[in-house]
Amino acid sequence: YRRTHGIDALIRRLHAKGYKLYVLTNANIQFHQYKHTLPGYDCFTDILVSADEVMMKPESCIYRRLGEKFGIDLTESLFVDDRPINIAGGKFCGMDGVLFTDAAALEKELTDFAAKTGNTVFVSDYIYSDAYIYEDLTEEYRRGLAKLDRALAKVCDQVVEVAYGFIKEYK
Repeated sequence: YRRTHGIDALIRRLHAKGYKLYVLTNANIQFHQYKHTLPGYDCFTDILVSADEVMMKPESCIYRRLGEKFGIDLTESLFVDDRPINIAGGKFCGMDGVLFTDAAALEKELTDFAAKTGNTVFVSDYIYSDAYIYEDLTEEYRRGLAKLDRALAKVCDQVVEVAYGFIKEYK
């Protein structure tokens, strides 16, 4: 991950204020080898890795799994991501979302959100930039998901693809 200026300090300030911070990542299983290098790693309550769950953002099942696994009420959470499609996936499951551009803008968004909601759980994700550069193992994993999707599409009555904000109905 390329470190984003100010993000480590922001994570530490949020943690010091008592917010529960989580990472939801589309990383492959090798993520566990380097997760300790994430800015603010010691401040996160927990981490959900898509490769461990065999699901990926923006699929709604991964956001629901996050809530179930860690006891998070998604409707009382704020999801931060640097990809609009992933924020849309979270919103589909009831989460508010903020598009990450830089640490200063994020801090303002979080402050405004906290002022409106009071009891807040912040769920953070790829706020480290360059995080969706996939390695061979991740590409293999994605191909496996695509194969599974095609098999499921054959037996489903309705098939809808949602990708990068575009919706296409196949049947």
